[in-house]
Amino acid sequence: MASASLQIRETPIAATDERGAYAARPALLVLFQLLLLILVVREFEIEKSRRLAELMSIVACGLIPYMLLPLRLRLPWFLLLSAIVCAAVAGWANTLWIWGIGAALIGICHLPLPYWLRGALLVGSGVGLAYFRVADQMPFWPIVGSMFMFRLFVYFRELRDERAPASVWMRLSYFFMLPNACFPFYPIVDYRTFCESWLKQPAAEVAQEGINWIARGLVQLLVYRAIKYFVLPSPEDVRSIGDVALFLAANYMLYLRISGAFHLITGILHLFGFSLPRTHDNYFLASSFMDIWRRINIYWKDFLERHFFKPAFFRLRKFGARNALVGSIAFVFVVTWAFHSYQVFWLVGEFPISTNEIVLWLTAGVVVSINAYLEYSRRKKRSASGSPMLQSMRHSLQVVGVFLTVSLFWACWTLPGFLPQLAKLAVATPGFWQDGWKVIAAITLAVGIGVAAQLLRRYGESLPNANWSPAFGNVAAAVLLLFVTAPTVSGSLDLNSREKLDNMQRELLTPAEASRDAQGYYEQLADVRSQSLPLVSGELPQSSHNAVVFTELTRPRADLMEAELIPGWNGTLAGGSISINNHGMRNPPVSKRKPAGVYRIAVVGSSVAMGYGVSDDQPFARLLETKINAALPASGSHVEVLNFGVGQYDSLHIAAALRTKIFAFEPDAVLYVAHQGEFHGPPRHVAKRHELGERLEFAALNDAIAGAGVTDKTSPGMTATLLQSQADKISTAIYRDIAADCRQRGVRPVWCFLPIPGILEQTDSADAVVGAAQDAGLEIVDLRDWADGADPAEIKLGPTDHHLNAAGHALAAEAIWQALRQHPSALPPLTAQENH
Repeated sequence: MASASLQIRETPIAATDERGAYAARPALLVLFQLLLLILVVREFEIEKSRRLAELMSIVACGLIPYMLLPLRLRLPWFLLLSAIVCAAVAGWANTLWIWGIGAALIGICHLPLPYWLRGALLVGSGVGLAYFRVADQMPFWPIVGSMFMFRLFVYFRELRDERAPASVWMRLSYFFMLPNACFPFYPIVDYRTFCESWLKQPAAEVAQEGINWIARGLVQLLVYRAIKYFVLPSPEDVRSIGDVALFLAANYMLYLRISGAFHLITGILHLFGFSLPRTHDNYFLASSFMDIWRRINIYWKDFLERHFFKPAFFRLRKFGARNALVGSIAFVFVVTWAFHSYQVFWLVGEFPISTNEIVLWLTAGVVVSINAYLEYSRRKKRSASGSPMLQSMRHSLQVVGVFLTVSLFWACWTLPGFLPQLAKLAVATPGFWQDGWKVIAAITLAVGIGVAAQLLRRYGESLPNANWSPAFGNVAAAVLLLFVTAPTVSGSLDLNSREKLDNMQRELLTPAEASRDAQGYYEQLADVRSQSLPLVSGELPQSSHNAVVFTELTRPRADLMEAELIPGWNGTLAGGSISINNHGMRNPPVSKRKPAGVYRIAVVGSSVAMGYGVSDDQPFARLLETKINAALPASGSHVEVLNFGVGQYDSLHIAAALRTKIFAFEPDAVLYVAHQGEFHGPPRHVAKRHELGERLEFAALNDAIAGAGVTDKTSPGMTATLLQSQADKISTAIYRDIAADCRQRGVRPVWCFLPIPGILEQTDSADAVVGAAQDAGLEIVDLRDWADGADPAEIKLGPTDHHLNAAGHALAAEAIWQALRQHPSALPPLTAQENH
């Protein structure tokens, strides 16, 4: 084929004015349902960080003119809406880059040159863009990658065999799909399917089906949120085989976020006439490994099958059909591994290569290949033998077995090192297997429910079907969700239920996520980048090119502090100018010896206390000093608030810093600022020092370590497991040592709980952290409601960055100051001198 000039023609589909027409009643019903679903999205903040509410509002406003326009103007209108959504998400400047790069790539496909030369130009362009993807961390790259990393390959291959050229509007619509800017992790939509699906069926029916899919997607996202908030155990809570089983099942079920998002995407496309096939098919009910491959992420499977499996199969068929089948499937799984890393590269900016993932995908390929070989061999021998009861039981056992196996695979993929850690946990934890009967009972119950469901289904096939309108179910579900959130209804619930409902209405991170406890795809900035990151992470993370900036202002230490701020360092960190004084503090120059008439408060904590992302005069420690001194008599004592916060510090770092550095500044009080996840870091820190053979000179902590069963002969892996199971006791012991050290030196130890908004924190877990500090003898300032009434997005650096911005620090400083004034026992010398 020498050339393929761009032909502007209408897509040759069976589209008539009748199929594109919207009758008034179904159109109004679709719009009414869409309005209700938008209210649900806003009320529950579903995918708020992805601006789903704004997307659906634009869709609703744009859908009305779309329904009224003639067919020839509908695709241009769809493209205009896509541009508006892209601009709303990325801004007009980034949108111009996205569309400009996209237009250039599409243009190369249609140059009047031989096909192979156009392909070479595309490869060269891709290499050039990959270079800029690495060198330039501009925000439009993930969207460009999402739109073109797979679709351009599909499109260019289709051009070679295209029988009836599509219109320019259809071609552009294929790349610049309306929901894409909000969902960079996007299904691989087939070009031919996309073109042929437009107005393939009556537009009103397709739109109603789209509403059904959107409703289903929203339900899946809410179920995902409930599992993540209330079912998935945190790592420190996994202490038995029952906890492991719950973790495996709940962790796998977090895939509902991807399934739900894909339903939203395809549902929105349905509203504009694209009757695309379903993306998932009851994947939790797969009964074999081949079956799960067919059911989960169907677009991915179809992409690999069409462009890799079939070509490989026909090339290998000379070795026999069965061998060709096995070889082709194995090849597809190798391609799957490579494409997952390729996908991460365009979405994140890094190309992960991990032995763990290579082994996992090769193992999966072997297992599915064997399964396919056995299915092929038994195909002709199958018969409906056995009673319905036996058939149902066999099928249910297969479903449960596949679910458990895939759950294990998912855990190993999303959490590298899961299996070794599980082995250590099983050996190190007394009574690990005691609740094994609960696991067996749960499996038996699941099988029983499956058998009953199948038998009821067989019986129900002979009953007349109830002709329920899908619209009725959508409206009923939306109204019910809005009803339970009404103040008069939610206010009548008990405290625990009301708290859970309140959490369900907000997009939150769990403390484990916020403290970067999980490693792999589940974690946004893990030390080891994993392929699964775009699947399970709520947002696309910042590249580690930005993450290493923090290390530039710290230097390592060989002791328990492990790191400290570099004295005299100046620069910019996450957009805020930062200066470190000659003592390694985020503070103006101060003398180590306390001047006469000065009352010193040493603020200790992690990056929030340090003031990550804000300028030197904006951290709450600096603002607190100004507030306190403004309230004191001009002739009275002066107060210095010294900021000893250091990023990534946990309570053991702070305990060591107090002895090594901070007490030398003669503080009168220590203000320890704590957040969620206080129990997560210390066990790992202690285990690391134990592995180095270091003796910890903290009496209470050493008692807690011995109480956990750790001795000098305990292996490093076993030590970490034992200590993690006693995380609350380890943290309480460190608090106790901090309190003792302070009082021994006449320093008042004040512990302030300042939870970061947007991170899930149940009352019982918050009570546990506060209770640990109280039991240790620290003086408590509980500010768990300090940010009530404030929009988390307005007081943090960003949707996925939970550090406070300038407004957040100002609000925190005011909350701490007011709390200190209301707690005379906290800092008596200050309250006694206030000038009222």
